[in-house]
This record gives sequence, structure tokens and C-alpha cells, in this order.
Amino acid sequence: MHFKPEDSLALKNAVKSATAIEFLSYARFPLANIEPDGGGFQVRLRDKRFASELPGRRGIIAVIHLNAQSLVIDGILNSMHRH
Repeated sequence: MHFKPEDSLALKNAVKSATAIEFLSYARFPLANIEPDGGGFQVRLRDKRFASELPGRRGIIAVIHLNAQSLVIDGILNSMHRH
């Protein structure tokens, strides 16, 4: 079961980033996870079709880092390959 994260400035800013825009052009069923990361936040976006990050799963995950003011610092798309 997956729950929709509460709206937050961090999530709103993360989905406006170039990394998220590229990811969302691919994802059919996006899921977001927001966690504290040092003094800021980490937003992880994945497609529900490939929701597991366990070895052997495929798909792409977007990881976006934000500072304490919820401004995007950087983002990366990681490919998950089937092993």
C-alpha cells in the first residue's frame, strides 16, 4: 500500500526541477518519498510499475536534494537494471 505524501514546499519545488520533469515524462504511475537529509530534504521519485529498488528490478528513480529552505540543490536520474 502506498500513501500520497502531504503537500509540502519541498515536494512542490522538487517536481519543478529538470530532473523531475524528465522523470515524469517517463513515469506512468509516479510515487514520491520525502525524507530529511542533513539540513534539508531528499525527494525520491519512482514509477509504481518498478516500485522496488531491490536488485533485479528495472526502471528509473529520480533523487532530488533540497536545502533547508526547500530549494533544489541537485538531482539525478538513476537507472535500475535487471541483474
